[in-house]
Amino acid sequence: MCRQEADHQRDPRPGNTTYGNWYLVDETGEVYIYGTLDAKGGTKNFLSLGLEEGDIVTVEGPKTVYNGTVELVDVTVVKIQKSLVKVEGYDPADATIPKEGGNVTVNLTCKTTNGISVEIPEDAKSWLGIVSVTGGAEPVVTFHANANAGGDRSTTVVFKTTDGSKEYTANATINQTGAIVECSIAEFLEAEVGETQYRLTGVITSVANATFGNVYIRDFSGETYVYGIGARGDFEAAGLKAGDIVTLVGKRGVYRETPQMTGAVLESSIPVTPVSIDEFLNEPDDPNVYYMLTGTITEIANPDYGNLYLYDGDSQVYVYGCYPGWGATGEYRKYLIATEGIEVGDELSVIGVKSTYKGTPQMANGIYFSHKKAQ
Repeated sequence: MCRQEADHQRDPRPGNTTYGNWYLVDETGEVYIYGTLDAKGGTKNFLSLGLEEGDIVTVEGPKTVYNGTVELVDVTVVKIQKSLVKVEGYDPADATIPKEGGNVTVNLTCKTTNGISVEIPEDAKSWLGIVSVTGGAEPVVTFHANANAGGDRSTTVVFKTTDGSKEYTANATINQTGAIVECSIAEFLEAEVGETQYRLTGVITSVANATFGNVYIRDFSGETYVYGIGARGDFEAAGLKAGDIVTLVGKRGVYRETPQMTGAVLESSIPVTPVSIDEFLNEPDDPNVYYMLTGTITEIANPDYGNLYLYDGDSQVYVYGCYPGWGATGEYRKYLIATEGIEVGDELSVIGVKSTYKGTPQMANGIYFSHKKAQ
């Protein structure tokens, strides 16, 4: 059993106030609390303790190690000393400053006569500063953020006071929206983990969990995992499926050293309809309607651009270009056939639109989806 006294600090996971998962911080470091018992020793009743950020608490509980991180599990709260400084609210209410720049005001209460001090992290001082601080029992601190030419950013400022023998703190997270970075998936994978918002467009190659919208998407440059599109059920409600083309906005995250998109929001989608070649040939020309064809390659007319003939049943169609993925232009359209080792006789699935050239129907600007080697 380990006993620890420290400041009650940030709550890192959505919904964990039910179980009482939080961080405990003192001058030597921090420890993660995984589960907090209520006054009667019960679980799932964390809010009954009335703990707030900045409170000084003494806890005891068993120590464990999870994925290399030391934790205390199902702790008992032995003592609570309420913080003498507390954040009461913000203006604007979400503490978010627009990308053009502006102010945010933090309203506090302070139960000492020693006033408050404010600390801005070093890495945020280049864009965030203090405009004014009023004193008294209800201090008001106004911050100003410069215009933001990058992605979303945020920082946690610390308010401190003392009763002469002990220091008390309260935290406030200040946010600022930024420009959305539109990039290829390869560029997204090379980006740093953080709050910057990225816009990606690609083909859904597989669905890992339809309920939560966990999917893989691919463009001409690469593929990434998307850990959830919208809220639970949004993916299914949108009728999305493998093969559809989606535009997503989200953050660069990582899980077990593997890059992923987190907090993804669906901006737009293009449905892709799987059809037989015979059905495709009877569809009207439309550059905005996408189909998926699956058939056997009977001839490769141009291996560089992937111009080929696809056969299915009794029907054959010319595919004018089979490119590595969505968004390919110029030289990026070339060499899929060689890179994937595609040959005559292989089964190919390709996405594209219906067009007509010199009276002959064809699939134009095909996008590679998958292929199977000939048996």
